[in-house]
Amino acid sequence: MSSLAARFSQTPSEVKRYLLDYTLFVSPGEAVVSVAAEVTALSTPPEGSPDLVVTNIALGPGGLQALYFISGGADGVSYEVDFKATTSIGQVLEDVVQYDIAVKT
Repeated sequence: MSSLAARFSQTPSEVKRYLLDYTLFVSPGEAVVSVAAEVTALSTPPEGSPDLVVTNIALGPGGLQALYFISGGADGVSYEVDFKATTSIGQVLEDVVQYDIAVKT
């Protein structure tokens, strides 16, 4: 995987919206046409704990941004999400984002 593009924290019960911005990585007239996400736990979650889930990936106007939601995950576990965006000219852009899941006390 690539180096981290960002790192965020949230609780297992939160559902948060995030944004990937590709403006600086595409040429004029080029647009992101698809984004795929792959989740990897960085340690073994306790048995029966919820998975970290990426949902509702949607491309913004002009295909320059991707919005998505993160939810779930096990308390005390960090996850990496590897996003691969494909553009209208076949370029593949990769972003790796880490999510640290912890119950607020």
